[in-house]
Amino acid sequence: MKHKAFTLIELLVVVAIIGILSAILFPVFARARENARRASCMSNVKQLALATLQYTQDYDEKLPTVSNGGGTGIWLNMLQPYIKNTQVFFCPSDNAVTPTKVMRYDNVSYGWNAYLNGTDACAFTNETSVSLAAINEASSTIMLGDGHGAIETTAPQGRFYYICRTESLPRPLHLEGANFAFLDGHVKWSKLPGTVLANDTVWKY
Repeated sequence: MKHKAFTLIELLVVVAIIGILSAILFPVFARARENARRASCMSNVKQLALATLQYTQDYDEKLPTVSNGGGTGIWLNMLQPYIKNTQVFFCPSDNAVTPTKVMRYDNVSYGWNAYLNGTDACAFTNETSVSLAAINEASSTIMLGDGHGAIETTAPQGRFYYICRTESLPRPLHLEGANFAFLDGHVKWSKLPGTVLANDTVWKY
């Protein structure tokens, strides 16, 4: 009994079909994976936002300070008692950091909105703990989000991590955008650069 073999043309057609399907499906799978990472990151940002709001309730509605300039510590340290989990500070899409049990300031995925220092241009001069009562629109003012911020080893304040609209920009870690928490506690994804970087009102209170 003879078995008919595939011809070269038939094999090439099959290979071409597989190649076309792969080209179509692989980006879909990659996007699905990134959507899952974005959701995980959004959960991290939400936890940081809730920890911040808990902190403010314990400290007369005063927000954490971004650096040592205010003499009260760095926001990462100030939130830690309300989180007790260093993994929250690491985004699963951030390949520039290495999750560790001991958190280092040069190895986190998120940055604090430095305009909440009590300064107007991320200058870190006369840094103060801003009161929630001083915020005009809490629901539209960014608290923190995706971004390493900056390492300022020469500044009088020492090291601090922050994000600014014009200096140390947020990073588009998720499908050309970033996750941001706002001062009322809600979290959303925004495309970058987009309106987030073009609008002073979401940064300055």
